[in-house]
Amino acid sequence: MFFKKKTKTRILVADDDADFRAVLRAVLEFADFDVQTVTNGEEALKELKKNTYNLLILDVFMPRLDGVRLFQKLRKSKRYKDIPVIFVSAHIAST
Repeated sequence: MFFKKKTKTRILVADDDADFRAVLRAVLEFADFDVQTVTNGEEALKELKKNTYNLLILDVFMPRLDGVRLFQKLRKSKRYKDIPVIFVSAHIAST
């Protein structure tokens, strides 16, 4: 009898805040997800070229390539256009 090995959902987190990345990674790994983290959108693009992910969690405001511009690039690509994306931000608007 053969059993199909259950594969974990792979999530890529791109956020420039080290503390937030660490907390998010810990929570997601506790929920049994396979998590990779990067610090900006350019690193996320490099990582996407090397590996396949089921979900992206992107910070809206990051240096070098922010989450919104990364999202726009991904949606133009046949390879990445269907990957679900969740946007996060710890940015507080001043009034």
